[in-house]
Amino acid sequence: MPAGKPDSWVPVVSMTDKQSQIKTALTDIDCKEKTNYIKRLADIDATFQAAYIGQHESALNRIKADKDAAVEKAKHIIAEGK
Repeated sequence: MPAGKPDSWVPVVSMTDKQSQIKTALTDIDCKEKTNYIKRLADIDATFQAAYIGQHESALNRIKADKDAAVEKAKHIIAEGK
């Protein structure tokens, strides 16, 4: 693919050539392992999630309490056979 195109980083892989697909997949896996991509991505995601939880803790606790109450109500309804 020519350089300078918006999608020049995306490999062109034949949808019918299985060997080409396998080679691309293995190259992708190798790159992710060498760069520790999955762990780094998970760490970044966890950082954002922790910040969001910290900023919205009281609202999230209310949602959890509501869900817990709904589960308890459902358990009682099931136990009573209604």
